Amino acid sequence: PELLERLLPLYRASARDAEVATTLLALAESSTGDVRVDRLFEAAEIMHAGLGEDEAAIDALEMVRADAPDHARALALLDELATKHG
Repeated sequence: PELLERLLPLYRASARDAEVATTLLALAESSTGDVRVDRLFEAAEIMHAGLGEDEAAIDALEMVRADAPDHARALALLDELATKHG
């Protein structure tokens, strides 16, 4: 995780959305609580808005919902994606 923590700002600075999302997901695996939820949600946002990978975004949002069932932003994005993909 330490190496990933160092790589994340570099990926962000060079707008490498796929790498940012993948790194956030990897870091979330070894995280707990709010840190885990924040990383998963950010990865979901990037996968949806930056990469157009809505199915992967939904998977990450479901993990957010499992850890934080009342996460308003995750629920809103899940609703948006459900409406979009019916």
